[in-house]
Amino acid sequence: MATLRKAAAPRKPLTGSAAAKKAEGDFLLQRRIDDLAAAYVSLLGELWIVKDRQAVLEQVLARHGIAAPEAVEQFEPDGKFKAQLDADRQAWVRRMVGALFRKGLPRVS
Repeated sequence: MATLRKAAAPRKPLTGSAAAKKAEGDFLLQRRIDDLAAAYVSLLGELWIVKDRQAVLEQVLARHGIAAPEAVEQFEPDGKFKAQLDADRQAWVRRMVGALFRKGLPRVS
C-alpha cells in the first residue's frame, strides 16, 4: 500500500538578519560560478606560462651541462630561501582566496 506524503508547506521568504545570513552562504550563485569559470581559465593560462618557462629553463640548463629535472628534484633549499618560498606561497594563497571571497571567507557550520 502506497503512503501519501504531505506536501511541504511553502517556505516563508527570509527577511532581516536571516536573509543576510542566507546571502552570505550563497557563494555559488550564477554570478559566482561565472567568476569562478573566468578565474579557472585565467589560472590555466598562467599555469601554461609557468610550464612553458620551466621547459625552456630546463633546456637552457641542459645545454650548459646541468641535468635540470634531476637537479630540481634533488635540490634542498637553505633556510633563507625556504623562508622566502613560504612567505611567497602564503601571499599567493591570500591573493587567490581573497579574489574569490572579497567579503571574507564564508563560515562553515
